[in-house]
Amino acid sequence: ADSWIVARVEIDPDGTARGYLGAAGSANQNGLTLVATLKAGTLDKDALYHPHMHLAEQSTGDPTHEVDYFGARGHRDWTS
Repeated sequence: ADSWIVARVEIDPDGTARGYLGAAGSANQNGLTLVATLKAGTLDKDALYHPHMHLAEQSTGDPTHEVDYFGARGHRDWTS
């Protein structure tokens, strides 16, 4: 049987960031659960951030990891 993990990171214009996870078998299997929040000012609101995906197998086995899709969307308010 396949298993899956969904991760989402949101960064607000003021530097507030939130991380969400969802996975097969998790309590909130049909949605994402907030797992971390960084308060405004933790991240530089004027910096550019780029998404990265890292896959790591920490057991002695080496299964094949698959990524069905990876996407990013961003917007900068150039008027401010």
